[in-house]
Amino acid sequence: MVRTPYIVLLMTSILAGCTGRATLPANGRSDDDDGGRWDRSGLDRPIPDRLWPTAGWVTIQPDTFLMGSPESEFCRLENERLHHVTLSRPYEIGATEVTQAAFLHAVGHNPSTFLACGPDCPVDSVDWSSAVVYCNRLSEQAHLDKCYSCVGDGAQYAFPYDCTVRSEFDGTKGKQIYDCPGYRLPTEAEWERAYRAGGSSPLFNGPIASCFTDPLAGAIGWYVGNSGKQAHPVGTRIPNAWGLYDMAGNLWEWVNDWYRPDLGGDLVQDPVGPSIAQGKVLRGGAWIGSPGSLRGASRNQNMRHKTLSFVGFRCARTLPN
Repeated sequence: MVRTPYIVLLMTSILAGCTGRATLPANGRSDDDDGGRWDRSGLDRPIPDRLWPTAGWVTIQPDTFLMGSPESEFCRLENERLHHVTLSRPYEIGATEVTQAAFLHAVGHNPSTFLACGPDCPVDSVDWSSAVVYCNRLSEQAHLDKCYSCVGDGAQYAFPYDCTVRSEFDGTKGKQIYDCPGYRLPTEAEWERAYRAGGSSPLFNGPIASCFTDPLAGAIGWYVGNSGKQAHPVGTRIPNAWGLYDMAGNLWEWVNDWYRPDLGGDLVQDPVGPSIAQGKVLRGGAWIGSPGSLRGASRNQNMRHKTLSFVGFRCARTLPN
């Protein structure tokens, strides 16, 4: 059964680009953007280990899996075509969403709406380019080639950030984002494989009983039924079988791909999405969403330069075979 009403308003609000956020000054900082709670000094120092993904990195091996959802899945949308995908390279992905503290230390400001939630809460209100600036910072610290080119690239990026996949890895020169050795956003296929952790159920902990209130959804993620209409500290719901937290709920997560409604053919290897489209893909659902949006197959999109209080991210990296 195909059901669509629960996501219509969310899709409309995202594409409309409503942010509710004031514009930061040209240097990307303001005197009150973090409430004065965190020391901004020493931003040129290496990122402390404790500010990298809270529970570390999870390594995921190459494999073929079913991406999307069967037509019988409850709360299913029409953009979830079921098909086989092969990921031919191992990769690692952050075990949690990037926190406010980590983003502040690496990038130099904290754009989050939910500042009162604290430094261990996921950074929200980041656009796609801000997310990839953070991934580039991780690459710089690890002395790895960066995956993205940004205006003002160097010691200080120009704000507001404007980034794209580097031409070396955008397919125009024969290499794709999977070939980049540095940190980046996961592809949509990598994200869904990580969510499913070898399973195939709608939620990574089992079936979904309702598109509006669901106990299994509440166990794995913060959503409209239990969030109190705000984000929560990372890692406070149960993880999936591979030790990944908040893959369902808390914040929608940016991925690398441009959005397309058709997920491809019967068997796709290392998909990267279209070369350009209207928006970038979001995955995972958020504190504002329904249980249906917390399913592994649920897909959404946002204009890459728009910020929303229910959107964040986590980083990934291709590993040597």
